[in-house]
Amino acid sequence: MGTGQGTPVAPPTFTNVNISEWYNYIWPNVPMCPNPKIKEALIDAARKFCKATELWTKRITDIDIVDGEPEYTVASYDGDFVSVDHFEILGDTNYERRTVISEIAISENPDEREDWRYQEDNPDAGWVGSSFQLRLTYVPEEDITAGLRVWLNVMPFDSATVFPAFLWTHYREVITSGALSSLLMMANKPWSNPDLGSAHGSGFQSEILPARQKKFSGFVRHRTRDIITTKYTDY
Repeated sequence: MGTGQGTPVAPPTFTNVNISEWYNYIWPNVPMCPNPKIKEALIDAARKFCKATELWTKRITDIDIVDGEPEYTVASYDGDFVSVDHFEILGDTNYERRTVISEIAISENPDEREDWRYQEDNPDAGWVGSSFQLRLTYVPEEDITAGLRVWLNVMPFDSATVFPAFLWTHYREVITSGALSSLLMMANKPWSNPDLGSAHGSGFQSEILPARQKKFSGFVRHRTRDIITTKYTDY
């Protein structure tokens, strides 16, 4: 299985915001709630938000393409895997498009894209299985150092201490509502308030679809018919 890592110039990273910055927005609503519970609720809310919206996109370290190997493991050191957003194939001298890179959308279910799944002459198409393997629709015929460039949609780790800055800048109230919902819905706590918790939960859920739509219409650059690149992509 091709899992080698290339050595490209590292992409820039977002400025992160410490999770504790959210505490002042939580404390007034949940008196006597310990900070570890607050942190846990914030991480859970951020994970749910990022998974549902796919707004947080990270470029991982370029992967070496191996002659004869169409499958490659994809993973991020910055967050848990949600999905593959898009990828590029670089420097393949067997294809005329080697200097014109296309970004191709990914489907987790290859049967949904039969129109391109079996196009073996299309080097920029692929699909992803449940084991985080990106499979190309063609078999490479040469080794290419750092030839596979992949962008993943990710969510914060369970052990996160910081969130990407865009969550603070654009979705602070949404993440706060998601965290407050789970905290206030806890039974038999000094801060329990099911009615208010339900209201915060409804508010959190109502923001998911609009936020996801921003990925498709609000902060995009369309390079091909199917491709979405979000404002929050880390290049």
